[in-house]
Amino acid sequence: MGRRQCLREGSFSGIGQHLRATIGLAILLMGLGNGLSAILQRLGDEATGILLPVKLALLVALLWGTLRLGLSLWDVGLKDRRWLQNLSVGIGGGLLMILPVAVYFLFPVGVPGGEIAYEEAEERDVAHFLVWALLYQPLGTSLFEEALFRGALQALALKAMSPRKGIALVALTFGAWHLVVNYHTVKQTSVGEEPVLFLLAQIGAFLGLIVGSLVLSYLRLRTGSLAAPIGFHWAVVVTMQGTLTFIVR
Repeated sequence: MGRRQCLREGSFSGIGQHLRATIGLAILLMGLGNGLSAILQRLGDEATGILLPVKLALLVALLWGTLRLGLSLWDVGLKDRRWLQNLSVGIGGGLLMILPVAVYFLFPVGVPGGEIAYEEAEERDVAHFLVWALLYQPLGTSLFEEALFRGALQALALKAMSPRKGIALVALTFGAWHLVVNYHTVKQTSVGEEPVLFLLAQIGAFLGLIVGSLVLSYLRLRTGSLAAPIGFHWAVVVTMQGTLTFIVR
């Protein structure tokens, strides 16, 4: 009886440790994401290349800290023998999901002037877009964010709580991570000129990120890999930005 009680106490202690780590990492990620976005807004596009090695160093440090809590490479989605197949599945799913948004960008109903003007896209030529889409975005955004959210945070959350609660926590944290970048992105478009449309765009972006996070978490659980959510994330963001870049050309 004494041994059983000891084992139970050990289990509760382990769950408590993972719960504390989950909450701590979620708070850290919310501050980190909005802080990095604020730096990029202040310094401009030239900061993208400077921040990339910083992001990758932070990613390694946070993943190392997660593994130190007793999680394995499999737990965080980094052990995958079918990564190319899973990456392709993610890219295909992302393209299907973002298609309606891309169509709306091309035919924006209710937007003043009948088209969406995006300042950042107007200042970016095709060469810069390709470098961003093929280097900075996949490494500095898709890989970086998916390894943190669907890798470290989701793995910890599923150790600390039920799957539904864990996935919901990841989704809310993911939405909160993007508050600053959403604000500035909408401000740079013609939608930001109308207060009602601006508010609706902010709410829609937050809810869209939550839905997107749920899909990404499902892909992570379904494939057991980070490759699918990374591919999905890349396809959605690059298609969205590519459409906005095409519009202003």
